[in-house]
Formats: sequence, C-alpha cells, structure tokens
Amino acid sequence: MRSAQRRRYLADCDFLQRLPAILLQIRTHLSAEIDKFQAQNSTHQMGYESCRISAFFRLHFLFC
Repeated sequence: MRSAQRRRYLADCDFLQRLPAILLQIRTHLSAEIDKFQAQNSTHQMGYESCRISAFFRLHFLFC
C-alpha cells in the first residue's frame, strides 16, 4: 500500500510542476484564437464571447 501511495504522490508532484507550463499553453492558445476571431469579425458585437466559447471547446477536446 505504501508504494502505491508514493507513486500517486510522485505523479501528483510531477503534474503540479508541469501545471504552470500547461496553463501558459492554454492562455497562449486562447489569446491566439481570440485575436484570430476578432480579426475576422471585427464589426460583430458578440464576436469575443463566441470566440471564447469556441476556444474553450477546442481546448476541451485537445486535452481530453
């Protein structure tokens, strides 16, 4: 039982160490998607919200 707990602890630590890089990648991707969408639909009032929703679902499928 102890070795299983240790493996889980080490896996959690590894994930937490990688988390800032993962979050930066998500932020960068979302910013690029928003910029791209706004450039295509600069006159559309709800463009930003639509882009955020679209980018969220793209990221969801990217990481799942």
